[in-house]
Amino acid sequence: VVRIVVLKYYSNDTSAVMDGPLEKLKTRYEKVLLRLLEIKRIKVYAIAIPIFTAAIVVMLLVPKLPKEVIGKPGSDWIHMYVGANNSTSGRHMENILQENEAKAKELLEGLVDYTWVQKYNKTGGEVMFKLFNRSDMEDAIKLLKENFPNSRDNYFSFDSWNPAELPLPEEWHFKAVVRGNDKKEIQNTASKLRVFLKEKDYFDRIRLDPGSSGVYTYIFVPFKRALTNLQKAGADFNLSDFADISRLTSEPIELGNVNYKSESTPIKMSLKDKRYNDPEKLESYPIKVGERVVPIKALGKFVHEKKPTSVLYKDQTQVLQVMGKVKDDEKKQWESKLAVVEKAVKENMDKLVTADGVTIEFEWPQVELKNALDQLKTSLLLSLALIFFILWMQFQSVKQVAVIMMTVPLGLIGVVLALTIFQSYLSLNSALGIILLNGITVNNSILLTDVVNELKAKGLRGRDLIITAVNKRLRPILITSLTTMLGMFPMALGLGDGGKILQPLGIAVTCGLFFATTMTLFVVPILLSEPESEPKNLEQEKPLDPAIKELDTEQVWLS
Repeated sequence: VVRIVVLKYYSNDTSAVMDGPLEKLKTRYEKVLLRLLEIKRIKVYAIAIPIFTAAIVVMLLVPKLPKEVIGKPGSDWIHMYVGANNSTSGRHMENILQENEAKAKELLEGLVDYTWVQKYNKTGGEVMFKLFNRSDMEDAIKLLKENFPNSRDNYFSFDSWNPAELPLPEEWHFKAVVRGNDKKEIQNTASKLRVFLKEKDYFDRIRLDPGSSGVYTYIFVPFKRALTNLQKAGADFNLSDFADISRLTSEPIELGNVNYKSESTPIKMSLKDKRYNDPEKLESYPIKVGERVVPIKALGKFVHEKKPTSVLYKDQTQVLQVMGKVKDDEKKQWESKLAVVEKAVKENMDKLVTADGVTIEFEWPQVELKNALDQLKTSLLLSLALIFFILWMQFQSVKQVAVIMMTVPLGLIGVVLALTIFQSYLSLNSALGIILLNGITVNNSILLTDVVNELKAKGLRGRDLIITAVNKRLRPILITSLTTMLGMFPMALGLGDGGKILQPLGIAVTCGLFFATTMTLFVVPILLSEPESEPKNLEQEKPLDPAIKELDTEQVWLS
């Protein structure tokens, strides 16, 4: 009888796709690491080089990085503001907006899909342009700025529209505060400073805050003893009545509100009589004082003055702020230009200040950004302190904790280099990326340090200890780092309308983690390595008792 047994073959090959490349990478990595371990004083180099490089990078590259609080979302809309001081009515402003819209569409022919226009008031409005391609944004804005120069009567500003309507702080690159006791001299000094900055062509846009715009009104200035003479003549009015008349010539007086169907409507009173619009006729207006009729000019005079729409006070003193914005191609080096402008203003201070008691003081133009970065510095230091404390609780060794924390400067170097290479911004999001990166890179060091401690407890020393440790932890470190980098990679590309906001965060984590992980695999094993244990001299050892030798032999045999 012949029995045939058919056995089904099962393959035991469970290798993954990444096994081959990882094995090759591991072999080359071990060779490089062994060569580095043979270098004398390699531990000194492993400590000094990262710290020294981090210090150089922070001192030389960080000041040159462009800074912003938060990135503006991507947009295919251009916002054009049109201000016309020579506009006399709302209808006139509408015509001005339509003329500028037609001119801009002709310049941007083939780039604009459609437009949208809105009038704010009789002196201002906006025109919106929807582009076919977002990539044409910079060229379109540059073309509009070249063909719409600012003048005394017309003002234009161009920028990409913020589709998310985020409350982003205004970005200024120069700020000077003019203060003093005389309001007119403050205005004169601020105006001279503004003209000086325009003549030197330091900035693309210069603004006074509060603005120089306002409404003209007649102010009644009574003669001396006018009120006394009125009272003696038996007048039934006082000088405040003239103030009301002068006020009504230029602006209405609010009398109150009328509520109807849950809506409140303001009631205002104004004078439309042409006699009150001409100061000569207003001064000749007859009034009755007792039994006599006299013109108003017999009691005082009306002065036609410009009244500002808003007033700014600091420390109970009226001030005027002069602010400037650099051109688009100078934004990344605006801090160096700020120093040049401030030096030029100081050298010409005697020519700019119009009276004694008026001063020009400089303030940091981007206070919001400075405060935000200062707060993030505090958060970064606090996070590092907490990480150090937790690690010390686990390892009970300051030396090992210091070795683990060596990954922090490595991550910082990678982030700054990445932001510099890709011309990204140092912002709140990139700073958050640094804080996030600290926790990720520290985890890689913890894996290596923990397995080294386990192998030490089993008796391994020297190079065998380090090679065995990296063999056990190389794959987990590479896989976890790679998955994190790939997960953040789309964010680093800045895709979508809101991608520009989070792009610095993606660049910081992706590129910083790549650099930090690569350097951690060399720096941490080198710092954790120990010299080979010296071989024992067998000739100097005392011979064992024959009985013990025999017992030992039997024990080994039985085991």
